[in-house]
Amino acid sequence: GAILFDTGAGIESLESVWPARVRQLEAVFLTHVEQEHAGGLCDIVARFKVPAAFIPEGAQAACGEGIGEGEVRRFGRLEVVAYATPGHAAAHNCYLVRLLTAPPGARTLLVSGDLVFAGSVGGAFFSHEKLQSNLRRMLSLVPPCSVIAPGHGPMTTVENELRFNPFVV
Repeated sequence: GAILFDTGAGIESLESVWPARVRQLEAVFLTHVEQEHAGGLCDIVARFKVPAAFIPEGAQAACGEGIGEGEVRRFGRLEVVAYATPGHAAAHNCYLVRLLTAPPGARTLLVSGDLVFAGSVGGAFFSHEKLQSNLRRMLSLVPPCSVIAPGHGPMTTVENELRFNPFVV
């Protein structure tokens, strides 16, 4: 099964790049409810027969179910842990994805939404202090070799952001 993080602008743009072999999703996780991250959520839930769509606790989105700090969902050998990371938005989550059979300290995937990008951070539309606090917390929480999949731009690693991102203070 497949898991989708953020739906993008809508089902049309998603379908234009969607792998043909993926016909069903086990879950959708939204980092926050902004059009470019949450567009067409209900259409995607219906089209891909999604049993659960998770949104940050406190956010409002049709078809979405709140998930908060420390909540865990498992899908086969994958584990997804939600972390409340307000700053860019009042209701914003990052998700840490790991393989259950991986050894301790193994590479994980941090789906960061608009918390951190390669060489930058998201706009602090809700709170600059909370964004900085959650940025430091998340980058210290996961192994340095972890891959960051941001809401915009290329992937990076925790180690790279700790060394080179001028916004990490």
